Amino acid sequence: MMTKTSIAIDGYLIQKRAFKNNSLIVTFLTSDGQLLNAIMYQGQKKSLILFCHYYLDVYIRDGLSLINKLEPYGKTKQLAEQALFCGLYVNELIGLLGKGLFDSSQVYIAYQNVITKLSSCQINEFENHLRLFEFIFLKHLGYELDFKADQNGLSIDQEQ
Repeated sequence: MMTKTSIAIDGYLIQKRAFKNNSLIVTFLTSDGQLLNAIMYQGQKKSLILFCHYYLDVYIRDGLSLINKLEPYGKTKQLAEQALFCGLYVNELIGLLGKGLFDSSQVYIAYQNVITKLSSCQINEFENHLRLFEFIFLKHLGYELDFKADQNGLSIDQEQ
């Protein structure tokens, strides 16, 4: 039996792909740090923009949910050239590896921070922001990096 419950949430569009004739399957990173996969029917997809914060009214269903209402929520982050490439990289990481995210609001905050930083910082600072996001993301997936010992269990010299 399929249950239909409508909830109001906010989140960032991570991925979108074509579905049937005029619809999309979309993935949102929600403010509670989960990935939401949903179907959007034809009229809603015209102004769907990556790196934009959205307010969503969603019918939660087993499998793919159904987006009932979608509105931009705040300003869209403008990413160009290298920053756009870095933002797409972050979205791909989340879309491909984030299936196991559960109650990871810190990942959501880290995503907001990295997109904000990418839209306003210099090219030579991109890598630092990306590594910080990766570190937080991997930690929430259960792959936290330990910088105290190497792969053989030997202590890492802080001078090197």
